[in-house]
Amino acid sequence: MRARGKETRRAVLRAAERVFAERGYAGARMDDVAAEVGIRRASMVYYFRDKRSLYLALLDDLFGNLFRGYEAALAEGGSAKDRFLRCVDVWTSHVTERPGMLRILFWEIARIRRATVEPLVAEIAPMFTAVAEVIETGQREGAFRPVDPMRFMMTIAGATAFLTLGMTVLAADTRQLGAEDLRTELHSLSRRLLMDD
Repeated sequence: MRARGKETRRAVLRAAERVFAERGYAGARMDDVAAEVGIRRASMVYYFRDKRSLYLALLDDLFGNLFRGYEAALAEGGSAKDRFLRCVDVWTSHVTERPGMLRILFWEIARIRRATVEPLVAEIAPMFTAVAEVIETGQREGAFRPVDPMRFMMTIAGATAFLTLGMTVLAADTRQLGAEDLRTELHSLSRRLLMDD
């Protein structure tokens, strides 16, 4: 029974990812998520009491897993360059496995009031701090150019969005960019803009 409950909770989170990615927080409804899962809304209340609690759990699921991936990549050691590129690999894998994450991220970034994005900021701040520390270490070691770490990470996120989401909208070829192609592009961008090779 417990395993079935975990599976249902996971299915609700995956459905919520699709609904919030498509409609944003304001446009998403609990009924839409329940319909995606194939359950009644009343059944969802067992797992998430309201839209806000569902959304916070979704942000934790999306960004908590990404942060744990970064922690593992950074714990492997090696040079700042190696650790940073492993973080790019984690990012690439996560973005391709969880395609709604980028859309949700951009819905949140587009919000006008900063107070409304506080839950997202709380989820991503530790990641930015961890990766910024690697960039700053590489700069101190002379391996990285003197770029602003936050701006550089935003450049990577923006490039990722245009290479994945933008390609399907703006290009005649509507195939999704695969994980390996995205990884190659982001490694190349990182080497050109960040690394002092």
